[in-house]
Amino acid sequence: MFDANKFKKQVKEWIRMNPEGGLSDMLDFCEDQIPPGQYASYQWLIEQTSDWYKHILAQRELSTKFDQEREDDQLIA
Repeated sequence: MFDANKFKKQVKEWIRMNPEGGLSDMLDFCEDQIPPGQYASYQWLIEQTSDWYKHILAQRELSTKFDQEREDDQLIA
């Protein structure tokens, strides 16, 4: 039986272990965690996880841009 809570923990661990992982890598990982016979029933969970990971990636990008701008400002000063 598929355990959604275990799935969420595994995804969080994957993110920690793969900080440079892209969306397609994460989706491949998620799809591997769900038994083939239950995939249709839990496709919503993969979609939800995908949206959440897109948010994480966007936040990382903003953080990187902010850090770069800060460094540039310090070089100018």
